[in-house]
Amino acid sequence: LVGFNYGNQAGLGVFSQTLVDVGSDYDVTVSGGGPSDEYQWKRNGIVVNAANAKTYKIPAINRSNMGDYTCEITNPKTPGLTLLTAAQRVLATATLQGRLLIDANDPATVGTMTLLNVNTIGAFDTTAVRAINNNGTYLIEKVILDDYLLAGFASPQVHTNALPTYFTKTIFWEEADTLVIEGNLNNLDIISEFKPTDPENG
Repeated sequence: LVGFNYGNQAGLGVFSQTLVDVGSDYDVTVSGGGPSDEYQWKRNGIVVNAANAKTYKIPAINRSNMGDYTCEITNPKTPGLTLLTAAQRVLATATLQGRLLIDANDPATVGTMTLLNVNTIGAFDTTAVRAINNNGTYLIEKVILDDYLLAGFASPQVHTNALPTYFTKTIFWEEADTLVIEGNLNNLDIISEFKPTDPENG
């Protein structure tokens, strides 16, 4: 239709979010469409090279290619019309595991692990809290690839004078090692800090 304004088209589909194990392939797809339609996928608003079919396979998902995927659909028979799909958010996740220790050799038997996400304004959001096993081990699954702090707290009722301790071994969040999560991590051990005891001879 000559002179017809196609502006303000509603998005196709609805927003979705999917968590995918890091390193796995994942398909984003457009439902419907005709034989003359042309497709262009974008990630976070940026064109994805060679992603010009109804389905795009995200290869070996990782921190560099996860995000919000949308598809622009055009058709040479209807110039000026561009349809845009709702965002399909695809996020890669990892598994973290390790031990909470009371010294270099002995595990804590009761305690918790707390994972804190470093957000965009430099503050921290609690992402996960997990109890440790009685041999000091812990497992945190489905962690979205991002930057985090990790703290362990051996129960002071069981481990007298234990203090919350950040990875790898500090009571101060400013000194904690930032975990830049790119994949699964298996040896995140924390050695607990303790309150100093009173001197025995004054």
